[in-house]
Amino acid sequence: MRFSKQRSIILEELKLRTDHPAADQIYLAVKKKLPDISLGTIYRNLEQLAAGGIIRELHYGKGQKRFDAHQTPHIHFRCLNCDTIEDMPMEITIPVPDTLHPWMQYREITDSRLEYLGLCPLCCKDKAGDTAGISAPIK
Repeated sequence: MRFSKQRSIILEELKLRTDHPAADQIYLAVKKKLPDISLGTIYRNLEQLAAGGIIRELHYGKGQKRFDAHQTPHIHFRCLNCDTIEDMPMEITIPVPDTLHPWMQYREITDSRLEYLGLCPLCCKDKAGDTAGISAPIK
């Protein structure tokens, strides 16, 4: 894959972030460095970087595609209210296919994802009206 100046800056910007931005968020950041860049160019480059396995494309149902430059296995937390996605600060060990149950021998594993779903501290605070950020259990 050829790395143009545009593609390099897009990747550099994505690597600086842990919030798993959508293409329009990357566009706003990259536009500060490359004022003439278009949103279409951002989309095309993100798609090509994902197709090349350099970044991960995250699909979460109804929302926009999000992008993650961090390729090491990690856990995500996703807020069900504001759709914030954050990396969890913990390491995990993902079993390799030959250590899984026997039924796995007939399947091809191409990817894995572990995520926690819930409310982020800000949404908990808003929901409970609690200034300490601790809320009552979700019902």
